[in-house]
Amino acid sequence: LIQTSAAASAHSPADVVTEKKRPKAPKEMAVYHATATDAFISFAKSIPEKAKDLIMAAARTLASILAKTPGVMWYYLTHPLEFRDKLVELKDAAKKEAHHYWMGSKLLAADLRTARQMLKRSLQGTPLTRRERKQLLRTVSDVFRLVPMSIFVLIPFMEFALPFALRIFPNMLPSTFQD
Repeated sequence: LIQTSAAASAHSPADVVTEKKRPKAPKEMAVYHATATDAFISFAKSIPEKAKDLIMAAARTLASILAKTPGVMWYYLTHPLEFRDKLVELKDAAKKEAHHYWMGSKLLAADLRTARQMLKRSLQGTPLTRRERKQLLRTVSDVFRLVPMSIFVLIPFMEFALPFALRIFPNMLPSTFQD
């Protein structure tokens, strides 16, 4: 066969075969976002309602903090006594939180000692009372809840995300760390 046009000579038979083998994605699968807002709206439609509320609350809080930052900085730079009072207030709040975690850790350690004794008695064949069984189950669940909570405590500045995580997972904290 003789190819008569320039367009026909541009494609070899191998190119035609490869073009036919390449499947095209359906139009539903292709996602085009004209702006970042469109991308955010598309993302927001794909997450559950509770998580949407949490994301929006976090975004509003962050925007509020960023909007207030210059004025707050100027205020504390021009009023050093109020700045000192605020630092004392923040220091007291940090002490209170540290004390709360310390007491929770001590209570959990005491519960673990008691649970170990109950488990030892149970393994020797002595039946547990209903109260002891409930305490043992609570202590075991507290140990499993301690893993995600320790991540929030050990990673620097992750404590600030703890209230948001507790809003999504209300029973995440061990019982000894709850007020």
